[in-house]
Amino acid sequence: MQKIISQLKLVYYTFFVLVFVVALSGYWLLKNGYTIDYQSQIGITLQTILYIVIIAPIPLLLSFFNRTCKKLAKIDDEQFKFSQYKKYSILKIVVIGIGLLLGVFFFYVLNRQSLLFCAAISAVVLFFCKPSITKMQIELDNLDEEQQENLGI
Repeated sequence: MQKIISQLKLVYYTFFVLVFVVALSGYWLLKNGYTIDYQSQIGITLQTILYIVIIAPIPLLLSFFNRTCKKLAKIDDEQFKFSQYKKYSILKIVVIGIGLLLGVFFFYVLNRQSLLFCAAISAVVLFFCKPSITKMQIELDNLDEEQQENLGI
């Protein structure tokens, strides 16, 4: 389990490094005049698409992940269960992370504060998706009775 959590944390922290790189790139674009007018037709269309692409997947993805974890918890093959958990956890982190990256990048390109709020929502959701052994055990119902009592479950 520790190996899976280490791999998930690598993916998780990679997105925060990428946010820094994207923010620097966006800042450079803004300073050099490579922006899109947010009131133009393309700007309005791009904003609408970005709001949908950044915000809409979050509840759908978290719901899907929760249902998948409940199904995985019923599987007896630990190796298969952990490999599937890893796959779906990476999917969750990547989809939310891409929303964060898009929000930060287009905040600079469109110069719209509302896109920064969308990126902040994605960042908060990503923060709560931080992988840990305890979270993995809870999501896969892989705790013994003593551990459940200690966590108050």
